[in-house]
Amino acid sequence: MIVTLSVSWQPENELLDHEIAGQRDRVGQAEGEVLRDLGPHGRLFRQLHESAQTALLVDALGLDLLRRHPLVAAVQEDRAAPAGAG
Repeated sequence: MIVTLSVSWQPENELLDHEIAGQRDRVGQAEGEVLRDLGPHGRLFRQLHESAQTALLVDALGLDLLRRHPLVAAVQEDRAAPAGAG
């Protein structure tokens, strides 16, 4: 699943170096919190550096948790994930 995180985000080409670092920190913290909250129901599939998105593999309960998580703005199927990976 492609998960869009509810964090303040701007394209990196619009930011200064120290702003990029801070933004990546915020995205990483949100991603980590979501993964902790998913527990055994999800895991990281691919980090999407330079965006407020991450790709996760989740089971049915994990998908439900994502849809209700306060740090998740949107969830969509990752068409690039291998068959049976989630």
